[in-house]
Amino acid sequence: MNNISEKIISVEEAKTALRCMRLGGLSEEEALESLDEFVFRLRDLTTARIVEKIIENDLTPIQKRVMKLYLYDGMNTSQIGKALGVSQPNAYQTLMRANEGIMRLMKPLIEYQNDIAKAELVPLQVNRALEICAAKNGNTNSFCAELRNLRASYAISEQRLSANLKISVRELSEIESGKKLPSLTTAIRYSALFNAEIEMRFKNGRGDYSCKRP
Repeated sequence: MNNISEKIISVEEAKTALRCMRLGGLSEEEALESLDEFVFRLRDLTTARIVEKIIENDLTPIQKRVMKLYLYDGMNTSQIGKALGVSQPNAYQTLMRANEGIMRLMKPLIEYQNDIAKAELVPLQVNRALEICAAKNGNTNSFCAELRNLRASYAISEQRLSANLKISVRELSEIESGKKLPSLTTAIRYSALFNAEIEMRFKNGRGDYSCKRP
């Protein structure tokens, strides 16, 4: 293990690690070796929650609305301008100011983290948090997109999740891209791992799935 004795994990993270051991068939040694992954994943998720609070509480009302349309609804600045009745350049400038505000408020926290030595890394870290926020709050209209967002919202890699689900990375990619539906066993493992509500309906021999995130 690398530096695991120097890191602190939460009870939630420990429970997640144990669930992954059971579902992924990992040995105790393999699970302990993967705890570093969980520690850094926890840091990313915590950073994302802070960014969510900044968007909600520290941006101006118009900046918050524009950022949510961009981040959660996946709109570009032209679509945002139409939705709000403003010009595209105006929507773009508002989005840039919102982004600059988030970066400014996050900078001291990122600088404080022990493994970040330079402030120049702030954009990279904040962008990672924004990706998690988008996946967690994003509006989707398909089952495959919901599963993809579910994984991304927990900052879990394709390699780790495929191991936990006992499927190949290729099969996971096909599920997340909508090329195939998960098997009943895989759906059960998804539900157990993420505590998600997954419904399965069949008609005329064809399956239809839906997923409700916790």
